[in-house]
Amino acid sequence: MTTLATTTNESRFTMIKSTAIRSCLQKKWPDWFILSAGGILALMGASQVLGFFEELPALDVTDPIFGCPFRYSILIFGVVEVIAAMFCLFAKGGAWIAGIVAWVVANAVAYRIGLWSMGWHHPYTCLFYLLHALDISPATADRLLSMAGGCLLTGSVAILLKSCFFQSAGGFLKISCISCGGHIEFPAAAVGQKIQCPHCAKNITLLSPA
Repeated sequence: MTTLATTTNESRFTMIKSTAIRSCLQKKWPDWFILSAGGILALMGASQVLGFFEELPALDVTDPIFGCPFRYSILIFGVVEVIAAMFCLFAKGGAWIAGIVAWVVANAVAYRIGLWSMGWHHPYTCLFYLLHALDISPATADRLLSMAGGCLLTGSVAILLKSCFFQSAGGFLKISCISCGGHIEFPAAAVGQKIQCPHCAKNITLLSPA
């Protein structure tokens, strides 16, 4: 009987430990993605804001969607992207920040589709400042911009779907061991089970945090 109880505790300990490791890995990649998104949006937004001051004839062409020169359109998008980048880099949170990234990129994609539908098939003008600074051709910059936008949209939507899945499944709970104070993260379905603390090996009952 003692051997069976010990085996059960060991299996529960292994389950909680593996769950904690898996949960840690699952939480790391969204954090890295949000930081990366912040860096990309900051670079793009700053380039657009600085591009507003460039003396280029192409920036004075009328935007067929907004009816104003392109330099004002890119200024608006640049300011919005810089603000979104600040949220990504400095705000605490997860899914809601991914939602902001998805919203910004989705609006940029809708804007591009609108330009294409109105017969504007030229490379996007938002990176003129960066083009001159790095000596990149407009076509190459346009492809890089499309790839970056696709990655940002895919990653942010994946984070949103992941958040919705864990909320519907009950997600994970976190408590502190009453003996050593170590943090224990476990599936909500495991509430009420008795295990050994992964930190101090003392017996503990998994309770829902107050």
